[in-house]
Amino acid sequence: MDRIWTAILMAVLAAASAAEENLYVCDVSTVLELSEGGTLENSDYAKAISMHEARFAVDRNSGIVAGGPFATVDAKDGRILSSGNDKEALKIVWLAEGPFTHLKYLWVRSYAEGPKKPFLGVTGHVVITGTCE
Repeated sequence: MDRIWTAILMAVLAAASAAEENLYVCDVSTVLELSEGGTLENSDYAKAISMHEARFAVDRNSGIVAGGPFATVDAKDGRILSSGNDKEALKIVWLAEGPFTHLKYLWVRSYAEGPKKPFLGVTGHVVITGTCE
């Protein structure tokens, strides 16, 4: 299964040479899970995501994500709320299926100065942050 995701990610990255401005490659830096007490905490599940799904690519035009915690392979319905520009963040939301139905939301500060664009995402009960280029 990891080989399939790697192949998909490589295909997306290869397509980036033609449309680099429409593709973000993102690296996860923080993963926190909602605890029973209502706080965000590190957990074994959060550690697993940050170790095994720490990089993904997102196409700003289609909303397709390859790899990582926001992969659209289980997305039933997705909507690009904003493609992102120098004044507004990229915003994408998906309804995802899998072992349970949940929402995925990705927000990338497209208007940030410099090549690294901070992101914040939520998938199920997990909050993920990092940077995209």
